[in-house]
Amino acid sequence: MLFDVSCITREKLMETLRIYDMIQFIDFSRRMAKGNKNFIEVREIAHTGNFPVIAFFLTDFSVSTSDKQNVLFTAMHSGIEYSGANTLFRLIEILLDESDSSLNFLRKYQIVIAPVVNPYSYEIGGLENQYRTEFSCDPYSDPWSVDGIADPSLNVEAAAIQALIDEFRPELFIDCHGVFFKGQHMIENTGVSVHGMSRPHNEIFVNKINDASKEMGYHSEYLELRQKSLPVIPELAGRKYQTCSQKINACVYAYHNYHTLAMVMEIGFVESGLARLIRALELGLIKWDGEIMAGFPVNRVFGEGLEGLHPCSSVRDKRRLERVTLWNNMHNYSYAVLYPQIPGRETYALLHSKPTVPAYETVPEDSYLVYNPGIAPKLPDCPFSISFKIPFLNASIKKITVNGKNIPVNLWEWSKYDGFSLVFVKFPDGIDKETFVTVTYNFNTGASTD
Repeated sequence: MLFDVSCITREKLMETLRIYDMIQFIDFSRRMAKGNKNFIEVREIAHTGNFPVIAFFLTDFSVSTSDKQNVLFTAMHSGIEYSGANTLFRLIEILLDESDSSLNFLRKYQIVIAPVVNPYSYEIGGLENQYRTEFSCDPYSDPWSVDGIADPSLNVEAAAIQALIDEFRPELFIDCHGVFFKGQHMIENTGVSVHGMSRPHNEIFVNKINDASKEMGYHSEYLELRQKSLPVIPELAGRKYQTCSQKINACVYAYHNYHTLAMVMEIGFVESGLARLIRALELGLIKWDGEIMAGFPVNRVFGEGLEGLHPCSSVRDKRRLERVTLWNNMHNYSYAVLYPQIPGRETYALLHSKPTVPAYETVPEDSYLVYNPGIAPKLPDCPFSISFKIPFLNASIKKITVNGKNIPVNLWEWSKYDGFSLVFVKFPDGIDKETFVTVTYNFNTGASTD
């Protein structure tokens, strides 16, 4: 039987989706904390004057945080986009249900959830209050820059979210938006919000998230299906190209400063939102193509073509620190690639200045170094790895040299994916001099015989 829309009166349509008022939300917070002390801590992370901003910190406190990834879920427009908040309320309950999957998430992650970022708008309601707080403007986009919040004393809600981002430097950050009224629908998507840059750097991750809701019968729009799907440069801004508000938001701040996999999620249906958030957590437990270990795909922080820079450590908190250090210094790294690149060898160098090919490097005739200078050239002084994508699946390493000397096998790792053989060369102490790395290998074309 088709749904008869004529039964929705204006009064019913304008009834909001809010399931808790602020008093009930505070009571929910207390109930969650009281019954689950081994897995949750509830904090007031800010106070607006009349309302608290509350965050839920979920993890297995019996497991060391040193080897956990960090995840942040917010509802920056809740505010009155109640379906975003409702989804996060339900996610908190699921994560505390003591199922095998939830317990595994809590062992592997520190998960921080802020379901009501704008308590004034959430409590007062009304479309006229969507883009304001008790004393200021929309905490989602208005006060942000890549350097942080303008006037934190006035924009206390947004400043509280920045403090969480700065403290946890999350691998994953999803900001949940949605709809206001019962009977309202919307185009659901991940990473296609109209306000600000809201799409993460890994499109495959987005598509896999969306698959979770489609498997349940919900739709999910892809950015590529919109008419304006090409990236835009200022000279071509307009309806033929992918355009968006020029406002910075919390997702951009997290990506810009910490190389976080950050995105906005539009949620019309709680079940769909939950499926996508849970799938996102599942995706952080697998090994992604181009990565050396399981985890969210955030660790190739610098590189073009066949080479890239990555963290070196295998312990999560050290890996996070290395990721952020490399990311925020990438504009200063100078590097060179031996060109033309030919089957059987790859040479990559990290440098202070424009190089010549060292005498110890035996190179084919007419080879030369393509140099890419940094703004203020420096060398990576933290632990890091260089990855080499060898464009043959059937390859085997002959030798790896650093500044002309063979390195031991414990300083490199090897894997295969998607037609590539992938080599990671480790520098656990960083480097303090110009460094040339050469990988020589045997290869066969065609399908794998493994």
